[in-house]
Amino acid sequence: MFLLIGCQLDTHNNPYDSPFDIDASMKDGVFPPALTLYPKDINVNVGESAEMSLYIIQVNDLSGANAIVNYDFTKLTVVDVKPGDFFESSQSPLFVYDDNEGVLSIFTSYLGLERKVSGSGNLAIITFESKASGTSTINFSDKSELVDKDDVPIAIKGFGQGTINAK
Repeated sequence: MFLLIGCQLDTHNNPYDSPFDIDASMKDGVFPPALTLYPKDINVNVGESAEMSLYIIQVNDLSGANAIVNYDFTKLTVVDVKPGDFFESSQSPLFVYDDNEGVLSIFTSYLGLERKVSGSGNLAIITFESKASGTSTINFSDKSELVDKDDVPIAIKGFGQGTINAK
C-alpha cells in the first residue's frame, strides 16, 4: 500500500528570497546596479546579534565602493563589519569602516591585478546587536558611491533595505 502526501510550495511570491533575485527586486523598485541587504528581515530577541550582508547587484567594472548605511542607533549597535568576498583576488581588498551613531560608512576597494570586477556579490557582512525592542529599518544613503578604476562614478539605480525586529 502506498501513501501519497502532497503539498503546495509557494516559490514565486517570496521577494528577497535571495539577494540575487533581480525580478523580485525590480518589483520593489530596486533596479541594478544596486546595493541591497540580505536577509531582508531578521527577527531577534533584545540583546541578540544578527548578521546582515551588503550586496552589490549587477555592476560592471567596479573598483571601489563607499556604502553608507543608516540604522537606528537607539535600537541597534554595530558589533562588527567584515569584508565580503566580492573583491577577493590574490590580494585582500582595502576595507575600512567608520561607525558614527546611526551612520555606518564602509569603504572597500579592489586590489587585484585587473583593478576591476563585474557581476554581483557580497561587499560586506555587518553584525548588529539589538539593544531595544521594536523594528529598526536599515537603509542606504543616496550619498553611497560606486567607482570604476579611474575613479569615475558608476550610477546606482537602486537601494534595497532591511529590517531587524527585536522582541
